[in-house]
Amino acid sequence: MRRFHLGLKEPYLSRQTGEVTDQALSFPIIGSQGWIPNRYAYLNLEGLTSNPAHPVGWGPGRPLTAFSRRPFRSASLVLVDSMVDLWLMAQALDTPGETLVVASRSHPQDLPVEWLSDGFWGTWSRVTLLVRSASDEERIARLVSARSRAPVHVISVDTDARDCLMLDRLDGVGMRALVDAAPVWEPTVHGGASEEVAPVADSPLVLEGAYHRGRMYHPVKMESATIGPDGTQERSYVVRVLRSDGQLLEASALPCPPGTPPERRVVALSDGTRIVELPRPSSFQSWSHGSLSAFMDDRAEGRAPAHRPLAGILRDLEAYLRASVWLPDPDAYAVLSLFVVAGFVHRVFEAMPILLLNGPSGSGKSELGTALASVGINAMVVGQVSGAGLIRLIDETRGLLVIDDLEAISGGTTAKAAEIGQVLKCSYKQATARKAIPGRGGRVRIHDFYGPKVVSNIGGAEAVLGTRMISIRTAPGEPVEAELSAPAVAPDALRDEMHVWAMCSAIDVERAYRPHSRSARSRADELAACLRAIAALSGELEISERLARFLNRPNTVEEDGARKAEPADLVADAVRSIIARGSGPSVSLVQIQLELALPILGTHGAQEVTPESIGRWLLALGLRDQAVPVERRRLYGVATRIYALTAAPTSVGDQGDAFSFCTETDCDRCPYSQVCEGTVEGLRTAKSARLQSL
Repeated sequence: MRRFHLGLKEPYLSRQTGEVTDQALSFPIIGSQGWIPNRYAYLNLEGLTSNPAHPVGWGPGRPLTAFSRRPFRSASLVLVDSMVDLWLMAQALDTPGETLVVASRSHPQDLPVEWLSDGFWGTWSRVTLLVRSASDEERIARLVSARSRAPVHVISVDTDARDCLMLDRLDGVGMRALVDAAPVWEPTVHGGASEEVAPVADSPLVLEGAYHRGRMYHPVKMESATIGPDGTQERSYVVRVLRSDGQLLEASALPCPPGTPPERRVVALSDGTRIVELPRPSSFQSWSHGSLSAFMDDRAEGRAPAHRPLAGILRDLEAYLRASVWLPDPDAYAVLSLFVVAGFVHRVFEAMPILLLNGPSGSGKSELGTALASVGINAMVVGQVSGAGLIRLIDETRGLLVIDDLEAISGGTTAKAAEIGQVLKCSYKQATARKAIPGRGGRVRIHDFYGPKVVSNIGGAEAVLGTRMISIRTAPGEPVEAELSAPAVAPDALRDEMHVWAMCSAIDVERAYRPHSRSARSRADELAACLRAIAALSGELEISERLARFLNRPNTVEEDGARKAEPADLVADAVRSIIARGSGPSVSLVQIQLELALPILGTHGAQEVTPESIGRWLLALGLRDQAVPVERRRLYGVATRIYALTAAPTSVGDQGDAFSFCTETDCDRCPYSQVCEGTVEGLRTAKSARLQSL
């Protein structure tokens, strides 16, 4: 009870039953990072709990994964379906050196969402199930076995004896013996029809840079030598797939009934992994033959492939980029370096931002794009291209695509501009970056166009597409410093090292990415999550600070080097500032206007933000909750609008009224005192008159 902080919940009115629930067993939840703040779950104690919300247990929201202790690398997991079983096993196994971690869902109404992720199961050296229900055991075992890298074991208990298994009667030795003796789970084979039909366990993989169950996959073109019928040596190219643990796999279409059309054939690797199609190495392979061979040799001989720590790679990347082009914002080099590294593990991420290199003619956009391509994964630089051509190029490259001088996205109304814009809008996210395009002979082929992309132009991007981008401003300025003209590490060596690092570190990247992805509350957070994960994984606080500083400032620069904020950036910064002042779940148009009127050091452009455009910008930036209607109210007689924010309760203050900034503050202490009268006509006069009348 002391270890898991068990207690009895005080009486409360249950939303599920409408009755007062009392004397339920209450417990906080231990997550993968320790105690989860403010998350409790409850169990029904038969004969004691009155009016339980569920016969077994319940809690707010979807169940979470509860652990007996914080997980650690290469631990063995014992998954039970009852918190009571978790506590009993943890109690018995509480001995020095124990490598078992016990887990359960916090309440039984559903499965935790992380159980549906390959990454959750790929981290354990062994998974053992103890499930009291035979039907639940089959369901959960199938789910786990489809995602776990190791065989799934099931504690063998007769069906009639499941409820009679008294874990409280076992000591640590007996409990460990029960787990160790668990046999490997085998799926139940049902009799009947000769055709076996089963749901697809995983979506087929797009192989280049694929990440699956904790491993990465890389197609390799190899030279094959065979002896022909006449005894001569015959050579040809074959494609194999290198797995990050060093295994070299073959790919083939599995046997199928005669007449099965190509799109319905199952294509798989020799380890059973289903893939979209037979592997096609990128036409712009960036991993050199020598480095690739050394990696395979190291894996074959049990050595750890050689690469430097990530922080050192990032430093050399930044030095190379600094030697290539001058940028007015020094923090932009850190962002570019993080983006390049993220490209080598882009399939680990759910989304990646599109980089927009934006600046006047002659400011170094093309030079910067070329420099990024020279160190990027399977990179290619292209010029003018159509929407369909863009999809084919990305699918052919399967790496970094740099599109130079793409002015069509700056607000053009032509069909070509709309087509390119739509492709880019969908391509930042894995879930939306697939499209069917007719090929030769009318055959339709699915193209996957997710991956790192860099776009350069003068005119910028139209509003909606701009929310998928991170803008890097270029400007004519100082020449590259002479001492930086010869980087310490050549770009081809950097590429090789990043390939090796990616194959060795993908699972660590996923662990670093998961918290940032889950905590994302806006599209901007979703896009920045991959960069924040790489920065955190580097172990260098300075890199994370530079990234945060860049993301929290306006991101455009004029030709003379003076900072000029885009209207969207100004609106976003105004809302962030209002939240920081303690705003609640909604914000008024009046307060946004007042915030925009405050002097911002070294910026201008606020005049481009009109009252009519603020609502549209909030929606485009993902800051406004579209499901909540816009409310219209009066503040001391001044008509204004109230917008509901999409920020979570943990991200905003607890003020309940959008007018609190004015109604609960004296004018002489108000941060908007100097700009109020000139911004919102009559507000200060009306407020003073109202207070005098009171």
